[in-house]
Formats: sequence, C-alpha cells, structure tokens
Amino acid sequence: MANHPQLETIENAAHKNTLEDLNKIRKAISDCGALEAAKSHSREHADLSKKLISKTNMSQEVKDLISLTRGGQDSRVPLISNPFPDL
Repeated sequence: MANHPQLETIENAAHKNTLEDLNKIRKAISDCGALEAAKSHSREHADLSKKLISKTNMSQEVKDLISLTRGGQDSRVPLISNPFPDL
C-alpha cells in the first residue's frame, strides 16, 4: 500500500501530466508494491477462471480460446502490450 508521500506524489503528478511526472507515478506504484499486488491478484483470478471454464460444457476449442491454455498463449488472440515496460 502506498504511504502518504507516495500518494501525494501520485496526486500531484497526475495533475501536471508531464512525462517526468508519469515516471514519478510509475515509480511510486512500483515502489509501494501495488503493481506486484495487482499482478498477483490478476493471476489468481485468471487461474480460478481457467478452472471454472474447464468445468463447463463448452467445446474444448472454445475453452482453449477463452482460457488461452492450448500451448500457452493462443496466437489467434492479440496480446495487449505492457504500457509500463520499465516496471
């Protein structure tokens, strides 16, 4: 969780909208652990979703497309690039 100075940095930088301020926001989010916590939470939801999808009556092809489990990531589904490659 972000501490008070980190929250102030994020709030102040968000109002200025400069590249330098965006980098300050990125650093604060990364330093306080919020990014890793969000990634972990997202992975947990994805894993649960894959388990639940596997229990449905959909065809295996549809399950594979939805859960991206066939051979890793399905090449038919475009991946969204990381908007924060430096983190």
